[in-house]
Amino acid sequence: GMHPSMSLRAKNQPQVDAGFDGHDGRDAAVFVKEKLLRYIVEDLAFPYAIEEAVHHAFLRTDAAFAEACSLNKDLSSGTTAIAVFVLER
Repeated sequence: GMHPSMSLRAKNQPQVDAGFDGHDGRDAAVFVKEKLLRYIVEDLAFPYAIEEAVHHAFLRTDAAFAEACSLNKDLSSGTTAIAVFVLER
């Protein structure tokens, strides 16, 4: 089936394309799609240290989904993610 994906292209910002492949359901993939990009751009390291901001955002997203799962036992899926950042040089 269709997997959640996101794409962002904003002037003077990195281009971001990402895809998420949920397993045991779509909940985690949809959650990550909805949260990850916001967590990246909210990180203090963004846009100066993209790799650091992405690392922090993945950890924050993982913790947020774990908390959501603890509050809603119907959430139990996982996801893999691939993200590509195109930076203008």
